[in-house]
Amino acid sequence: MFEFGVLLLFLFSLWALGVAFLRAFGCSEVLDWIAVPLGLCLTVLVHNACYEPLGLAAQTIQCILIVLTGLAVVFLLYKKVFVQKLYIFLSVAAVFCFLALPAWINGEQYYVFRGNYWDHFNYIHMALTVWGNPLDAYPWPASDLSWYAGKDLFLEGRSILLVRPGVSQVLAGLLCSGIPNLHLAVYLYLMALWAVSYSSIYFAWQLILHARKESDIPSLWLRILPPLAVTIGFWGQYVFDINAWSQLASVAPLVAITFLYMAWLAYRLGLSNMDIGRPAYPSLMVLGAGGMVFYPESAGLHACVLGLATILLLVICRQRIRFSRNLCVALLLLPAGMVLLFSPAFSTVMSTAYNQIRGSALNVVDWWQYFDNYWWGLHGAPKKILRALQVVPSVLGMYFITPQYTLPRLIVIPWVAAVALFALAAMHRFSALFRRPSPDEPVLLVFLRMLCISACVPMVYYLASRNFWPLGKALSFVAPYFLFFLLAPLAAKNFWRENSNMRRSWYVLALIILVGHLSFGLIARPVSAIAAQGIGYDARSYPSIQGKKNKKDYRWQLDISSFSPRSNVCIVDQDNPFYHQYIKQKLTYAGIPYYYSEQRKTQQNHGGYTYPPIPKREITDYIVARENTAGVFELHVIPASGWTGDGQ
Repeated sequence: MFEFGVLLLFLFSLWALGVAFLRAFGCSEVLDWIAVPLGLCLTVLVHNACYEPLGLAAQTIQCILIVLTGLAVVFLLYKKVFVQKLYIFLSVAAVFCFLALPAWINGEQYYVFRGNYWDHFNYIHMALTVWGNPLDAYPWPASDLSWYAGKDLFLEGRSILLVRPGVSQVLAGLLCSGIPNLHLAVYLYLMALWAVSYSSIYFAWQLILHARKESDIPSLWLRILPPLAVTIGFWGQYVFDINAWSQLASVAPLVAITFLYMAWLAYRLGLSNMDIGRPAYPSLMVLGAGGMVFYPESAGLHACVLGLATILLLVICRQRIRFSRNLCVALLLLPAGMVLLFSPAFSTVMSTAYNQIRGSALNVVDWWQYFDNYWWGLHGAPKKILRALQVVPSVLGMYFITPQYTLPRLIVIPWVAAVALFALAAMHRFSALFRRPSPDEPVLLVFLRMLCISACVPMVYYLASRNFWPLGKALSFVAPYFLFFLLAPLAAKNFWRENSNMRRSWYVLALIILVGHLSFGLIARPVSAIAAQGIGYDARSYPSIQGKKNKKDYRWQLDISSFSPRSNVCIVDQDNPFYHQYIKQKLTYAGIPYYYSEQRKTQQNHGGYTYPPIPKREITDYIVARENTAGVFELHVIPASGWTGDGQ
């Protein structure tokens, strides 16, 4: 429970920093829900400014953040808004508690990793490297790797440390609290990042509601459930299950800045009476800079899409807009301010974004066949025409409603017909993206349509290039905006009475999508966590696990409580490299040196340093993987006095 308490305090810190920032700049109460994402961005920007440029240790940076949080709390108490705004923290904390539930359902077997153990373990390596030492303490370039003997995990972490370091730096600060269970802390940290996105998504939905007339605002459950569905539904769960840490962390700031920018620009152009005002400008800079540090690829795509959407809005509303010189200057200074805030990591952030975007455009890889296998539906389809039909609901995050063709035809035929109707309704709804805006259509919804149209441009390019991997990534980046567009009919309670039958189908479609995503998040996720092997969903139709054998044939539990920093542990060589990484993470976090039973290279592309054989008398304990009677490998700790040398 200690880990759980630390993460709740982390969320409280984000809330306090964000609310204090908003109050310090006199921002409108409309912006209160972006407080937690703002706090997250401020936190990562502090880490970004202190770890690499100043060479500070993670412990020192965390102390700075604790002091800043304390000052923020004092400021809120002085302003007498502490209790008034506490409901925002409590809402995010409630979402966090629900998301954390699977950790107690199935333990470490579930949360040690999900669908992408390569990236997941790399992020943990980076976090432990930041936590272990200041950057300057690591010999680099590593011409002499003897410094890393007994702790070569730091070598692996250092080699990738400056590639999207933000999300790992924040985790490293939390590890300084003395959390006992590393992998539980990692899981809860990711759940906290996921929960923060609820705050941004709720903010976005409130802007959509406020764009309507006050008399049209729907009931309480339609205020809460749509943002909850977007948060915990398919797309939120998908990003977590592919272990995309940086993308998960970037959702909150990027959704917040997208809708804040749309509302701010509409007001400055005289198209909206929703007074966001000038104080929102610093928030735009902080959110943009935080999004760039967390995930430059997605932030870059968002910048391009927002830029194109802005041009489309100016063209469509050219007769109504009130353009000023001050607004031109503000639009030019906005990206400059963002760059200034993340300038300590400018070269690494921009090089990462450039290399990733250029690589995805030039290199065609087949990763989409695993990460995007949901495109073909839950059970696949026997014919191409049926497969094409199933793509429509699947790319909307509703892959689980597609038919199972092995059932009797009496069931399959009506099921296919229902999915076809769903697909037709969805395509009819998307055709509304291109209709001419009516005079009474809220400008925010017009801007949202322009945003969705702009988001289609890179996806159409990747589709035409038959480059499906970046197509799938781009879709996951912009999916929340398509969901907002599909759910928008729910934002007006009179929509059903005042429209034609065709438009009423949009309302039914929105309800189906709402119920589907809520069911996937509220029911399917906890149920999937019950699976004894910790796999969850079927990997054939959803990226729940890259190699089933890594959970099916291995137990991910290791008790090292008997070790001390004076221990010298030998990891007995065996076939699964990820078992080795898991053991090394446990031992590194506990401060215990480790060695290998066989000559093993620390990192083949960094000098090829090989450990010499370790004399037996120096080893205090052995860690060995043994196969039990059920054919499942389990980890065992054997004292040197009881070691026979055969691992059996």
